[in-house]
Amino acid sequence: MSKAIKKYSGITLIEVLVYMALFGVVFALVVGVLIQTREQNRRARDSIKIEQNMMFIDEHINMVFNDVDSINAAGSVFDNDTGTLQLTLNDASTVEYERVGGTLNFTRDSTTSPLSNNAVTVSQFRIEQVLDEDSNLIGVRVSCEVNSQFDSDNSKSWSNLYYIQ
Repeated sequence: MSKAIKKYSGITLIEVLVYMALFGVVFALVVGVLIQTREQNRRARDSIKIEQNMMFIDEHINMVFNDVDSINAAGSVFDNDTGTLQLTLNDASTVEYERVGGTLNFTRDSTTSPLSNNAVTVSQFRIEQVLDEDSNLIGVRVSCEVNSQFDSDNSKSWSNLYYIQ
């Protein structure tokens, strides 16, 4: 009686463990890249929202200054990070820009509207006087810093001069 030796074809337990370990390493690398890409995309979206808010605020102030008759120095708060800017328009109405909490508000005819949206925080709204040689108030320098609501390290600031036309 002779016994035939059967050869089994297949993979060993060691080979299965090696393949699983390699798959785990590749999977971990892919997941790490995906998480990093997602974070970069979120930061880019936050930066775009900050830029859009800054541009809107700048354009709004610039547009209003085209119709400004005078700057109300008594009602404005200068050289302070929570500045207030009161303006008298050519039609004798008054408008006001004011930082309340983390929002920049615009008030006209007793109606207050936020200029910054809830995706950002206005951390600085600083107003500085611009005087002529006779010490007349002829304009203001506005400095503003805007932060992401979700990532306080993601912030941008700008400064601009606005003159009475």
